[in-house]
Amino acid sequence: MVVLPAETIKRSQTLNIELNSYTVFNYKLIFFSNFNRDRLKNTIRQNPLFPKSGECH
Repeated sequence: MVVLPAETIKRSQTLNIELNSYTVFNYKLIFFSNFNRDRLKNTIRQNPLFPKSGECH
């Protein structure tokens, strides 16, 4: 077993935390962009100015 100095361990833990929060941040970004896109679609669908799909104007 390799014994790592405390500094290295601390640094790698910090790096892990940063990586994890970055990943979570990215997932939130993806989720919110998808969520907003769906909401936009629904808004367009509910807006009477836009022809509904399947209708010819």
